[in-house]
Amino acid sequence: MSAVDDLFRKSQQLPTIPKVAQELIVTFDQPDAAIDDIAKKIALDQAISAKVLRLANTAQFGGNRKVASIREAVMVLGFNSLRTLVLACSFVDSFRTPKNFDIKKFWLHSFRVAAASKWLARLCKQDGEIAFTCGLLHEIGDLLIMAEHPTQFTNINNSVALGGNRAELELTLFGFTYGDVGAELANRWRFPDAIVNAIRYQSSPNAAQPFSVYAGLIYLAQQVVAQLDIGAAPDQLMEALAVDIVHALKLDTDKMQLHLAELNDLTGDIAAFL
Repeated sequence: MSAVDDLFRKSQQLPTIPKVAQELIVTFDQPDAAIDDIAKKIALDQAISAKVLRLANTAQFGGNRKVASIREAVMVLGFNSLRTLVLACSFVDSFRTPKNFDIKKFWLHSFRVAAASKWLARLCKQDGEIAFTCGLLHEIGDLLIMAEHPTQFTNINNSVALGGNRAELELTLFGFTYGDVGAELANRWRFPDAIVNAIRYQSSPNAAQPFSVYAGLIYLAQQVVAQLDIGAAPDQLMEALAVDIVHALKLDTDKMQLHLAELNDLTGDIAAFL
């Protein structure tokens, strides 16, 4: 039994997601899914519907368009975007965390990485909604690690704050990383392999065989967010990106700089939603 399997076997706090979210995950591999039927099921879940509509009307998702119903969300945003919103709401509510952990900060960072992943995906002609989902889930493994190993998790956080590498520290201490745990969780939730592998290889996209495009997007998105956090100038931000991953994704840094203004506010009013 692997160290990850052992973690899941011992865990008493495995997260569950609503049935409608489980049905939506399956549609990643079902392009001919009955969209109307799924939209009706979403509408029947009042708690999910209310949160989805709040999120749909944030600047990040809805822009200037006002969405008043799930049916309207499908028409205005499209099914793939609606699926992203439902899954985002489901993930945020799925984990119980200790009182001393800032879960709002965790999800705000995750939304920022998700938004940057989607931005990068559009620039290299990949699926932006899949990229957003990967970014949103990229650190979800740490929520499970924290729940099972709170003291060690705090020690790792302290080391990361001093410049340590989280994945390397977790691998040394536990025999697995947050990417390994997150990938296994995504696999148990029946996400497609593209998303599972993106989460698993986010710290080392080149290790994936074949190369994981979405892992590369998460990798760069984290670098973009980190540079924005320190107020880096556009040219400094571009210089900080991993050249090999930029090339692997066939990204044009000149084009990225032209569109950089789109990242001025990665999360709009997501903080209010959280």
